[in-house]
Amino acid sequence: MLASIDDVVEALKPKFGVTADSLSDDAYLDAATSALKELGWSVPIDQPLKEYWILERGVRHSIFILMIEAARKFRYKQIHLQNRFEHYSKILDLLDKQYEQAKKDNSDLFASSVFVDPDTLCSWITYIPNARDYNFLGKY
Repeated sequence: MLASIDDVVEALKPKFGVTADSLSDDAYLDAATSALKELGWSVPIDQPLKEYWILERGVRHSIFILMIEAARKFRYKQIHLQNRFEHYSKILDLLDKQYEQAKKDNSDLFASSVFVDPDTLCSWITYIPNARDYNFLGKY
């Protein structure tokens, strides 16, 4: 049972294994809060399937935060940055596909969920090779 937001955060951290220190406690809290808002649920959560999906969406939001951090830490000579973005993007795509399939398979469970199109979610930050950040209108 996830009785509080702190329980969600503590359950989320082990999902990252040895890389759990890559995110701050505030980032985990933000990811957990975003997942709860996206799903339209609140704590306490006592259904195993809801617990599973709140953690899955929390992982997705955490990876998105890692992707933003990678963009922030960009340096001109870091050739491996593109690989990092590609890996994060593939993971996000996989997590979004699993979530979309679960929403189709369990429509009653996700009835109160807020629909966020993955393209809309990712449009907030766009990777541009020259490292300029553009907003959703394409201007900086």
